[in-house]
Amino acid sequence: MKHVFVAVLAASFTAPAFAGSKNTPIPFAADGMNHATMDHASTGHAPAGGPMSVMGGTDTEQIEALLKAQFDRPDAPLTVAPVTVQGNVAVAGWSQDGTGGRAFLRRDDHGWFVELCSGASLVLPATFQSMGLSRVEAERLAAAVNGAEADAGGGLIDRLNAFEGTVVIGREGMGHHGHEGAMPDGS
Repeated sequence: MKHVFVAVLAASFTAPAFAGSKNTPIPFAADGMNHATMDHASTGHAPAGGPMSVMGGTDTEQIEALLKAQFDRPDAPLTVAPVTVQGNVAVAGWSQDGTGGRAFLRRDDHGWFVELCSGASLVLPATFQSMGLSRVEAERLAAAVNGAEADAGGGLIDRLNAFEGTVVIGREGMGHHGHEGAMPDGS
């Protein structure tokens, strides 16, 4: 659901204990609805009950469509740029309603999914190595992300770096649209 991401973002900016944490899995619920049973065929997602995925188009187009399908809102459109793809992993910068951050995505048999969202750590080789990439892959991805962002300008980099903490989403969070569990504040 589109408003869930904003709620999690707000929690990440306002909850001091959360804002300083690293790689903290955050289960969360927003509206109590079971979106896994809804028909999402018209949105290009997998059938109800299946994992969330957006099919067709280039990797960049799929990633942009996935992020927008999850987090775009009429009152706060989501901008996705730049998107850097390396094999089965990618980093996408996003901006929404004056804030921003980066999403680390993976591709599996069901397509792309957001593994986590963070800020400045998603341009560092050490972060990518901690997520299972080899040293060479991590350095190559970090260089590609930094290069793509440098082309976009300092204002964008500052906005993407401003995201504090880490929100772990994963395939399961995407499959259920992030509605299982509780918000970081316990609601």
